[in-house]
Amino acid sequence: MVENSAENASCVNVLLLSERINSEHPFWIAIERAGHNVSQQIMPEIDENNSLILIDDMAEIISSQWIDFILKNKDKLKSIPRVLLKSEGEMNADFKSSIYQTDAWIDIQSDDKTALDKAASEIARLSSAVNPLSDIIGDWQKSANLSMKKQRKEYSHNNLISDIAALGPLIREYEFAIKSLLKLLAKSFEIPVTSIYIYADKTCYTYVHMPITTDHLSEHLKAFRKKCEDAIAFDGYTDVVWGRRLVKPEGDDSIGIDFTTGTLHLDAKKKQTLGYVLIPASKGSQPESSSMNLLLLQISLLVNSALLFKTQRLIVQDNIIRLGTISETCKLFSDVDKKNFALQFLLILLEHLSATKGILGFLDDEGRFSEVYSVGFEERIQTWLASREALPWVDVYESDVPLSNRMEVPVGGVGQTEELHYIGYPLADFQGKIGVLFIFFKQPPLDAESFLPFFVTMSTLAGTHFTNIKLHEEFVEKRIMEEQINIMRNIQRGLLPQAMPSSNNFEIAAKSRSAKQVGGDFYDFIELSHNYLAVVIGDVSGKGIPASLLMVMTKSLLKFHLQQDVSLCEAVTDVNRFLAYETPAEKFVTAQAIYINAKNKSIELANAGHGYLVIYRSDTGIFEQLDAEGLALGILPEFGYEIINTTYSSGDIILMFTDGLSEAMSPTNEQFGYNRIEEIVRRMTDASPDEITNELFLAMEDHAEGKPQHDDTTVIVLKAI
Repeated sequence: MVENSAENASCVNVLLLSERINSEHPFWIAIERAGHNVSQQIMPEIDENNSLILIDDMAEIISSQWIDFILKNKDKLKSIPRVLLKSEGEMNADFKSSIYQTDAWIDIQSDDKTALDKAASEIARLSSAVNPLSDIIGDWQKSANLSMKKQRKEYSHNNLISDIAALGPLIREYEFAIKSLLKLLAKSFEIPVTSIYIYADKTCYTYVHMPITTDHLSEHLKAFRKKCEDAIAFDGYTDVVWGRRLVKPEGDDSIGIDFTTGTLHLDAKKKQTLGYVLIPASKGSQPESSSMNLLLLQISLLVNSALLFKTQRLIVQDNIIRLGTISETCKLFSDVDKKNFALQFLLILLEHLSATKGILGFLDDEGRFSEVYSVGFEERIQTWLASREALPWVDVYESDVPLSNRMEVPVGGVGQTEELHYIGYPLADFQGKIGVLFIFFKQPPLDAESFLPFFVTMSTLAGTHFTNIKLHEEFVEKRIMEEQINIMRNIQRGLLPQAMPSSNNFEIAAKSRSAKQVGGDFYDFIELSHNYLAVVIGDVSGKGIPASLLMVMTKSLLKFHLQQDVSLCEAVTDVNRFLAYETPAEKFVTAQAIYINAKNKSIELANAGHGYLVIYRSDTGIFEQLDAEGLALGILPEFGYEIINTTYSSGDIILMFTDGLSEAMSPTNEQFGYNRIEEIVRRMTDASPDEITNELFLAMEDHAEGKPQHDDTTVIVLKAI
């Protein structure tokens, strides 16, 4: 264990940088209760009496005031340890610790006296471990000679190994663990300065245990580098030096001690080098070779454990950041504007991957990349990037893994380019691939392998939401269409007769049912005079809104022409001529029209490609199927229609219907047919037209056995009185 010396327990001068903790605060009282001197200033002056600085920043936003203070006093603060006061559960203490360049944390809870006393007792230990107290009295040479030559203590190196092992709990605070290790080595061997180089950091940590000059320190670092000149990578090499304030000694200013370099191994069997540590080589203090190996092994274990913990913490922090990025992206899912989402998604992705530019595009029905959105590119460059030749759109689209390469991208004036590294991955939804995502870097990312799974996850999220946007657009479009259909259905219903015509000669019933929300069938009754009634029924080719629009036009035309003082043949011929010229060739209307003369009980029939007019003769019990030659309306403009005449008598039943009734299909594809229609009417000759009409529809439904019908159905029943 690290010895609890008088030095460790001595009074410490504490400078508290806090606007929250004052002299009445429980933690301030706990510091004084532990025997330390505590002071507080708004913008303090750093002097040699400061032994420890406690930084309190409980705010979510880092205090720029204290950061400015630390930066301005950087040189003075080299020898003074800094400790961050951290509240329980604070999530960003790691980040704040790096910003403030602190050496350790202290957890405090203002409402827990025991915890505050424990935190206050840590102050002396942290001050001693990070930095010794005031200068040793006398010049450096006397103190060094006394400590290294005349008063060298006997020290068991086995105890040193044990004490290094006892530093294990400090691995949670990486730099503090390294500093504590070097302090322990310096104290144990009673040497003024010692160093350790760690490959993973490309950093040399140096601890000054006894006051030395800048020249001495330079000599030491130079000697250490020379010992490791074949191993230390000087590119990006960093020196971290801390400890006693440097002073200029009197007399001999040479260090006067020899050092040796011990190699630290990550794996004792594979001899994978972890780093180097500087220890004394003088006979009196250097351990035996066996003890040296154990010592180096224990140091290696401590450093390796600290590195692993640091790496794990960074991985956790990186995962937290990435989860935050995913969370930010999911928050965008409420935005159903494709452009807004695309740009916001690219900004979030580029920020968290430290990329400079990004672009994504979608594949249209013809295989071209369209709807291209980008961040970081000029508009004219975006147009160029959207071309198939600029980027490997197709290669990435067809790939199942991220693809990366370098390319020249135009910038600035004509002929100017910059080389960028890109990574591309396809966007996909549950139905398949929908587009491609590219991100660009100025230099290939060193940690590409680690963030590629995250990049794929983000791409999948984006593809999912773009699909949601598409489904939302389709839903909105469907809702609009349904509203339009409802309007059209209401218009269509309004155009059909709302009541049967009053007649002293016939009982009349009619019923129409559309296979779709709007249909193409129509019927109408036009009372021409007291003795004349025109009845029309029709079926427009096609379904849905187009058929409904043509139905409205045809019905209106027939009603208009039948109301004129013209013959039935002239009326039908005029309507046919207009439709043939004004409608597409593939659109036509089958129709049936009759004139009923109640005075002489006669019927005129014109048939435009429609089915039979069926009449039940009550006096004979026979059904007649009447037809007249004629093409469907709208095919040939100058076609002449045949008119046939018949009579009726009391009790006769006249049936007009569209093929939705006669051609209704059963599950076995059997048509309903004329025979079933006639059988129903024959057994209901005494029933009313309403009852007959309803029974025909019920029988048709029973015949279909629930099978959906794909044609509109309209039935008109007239029973002579």
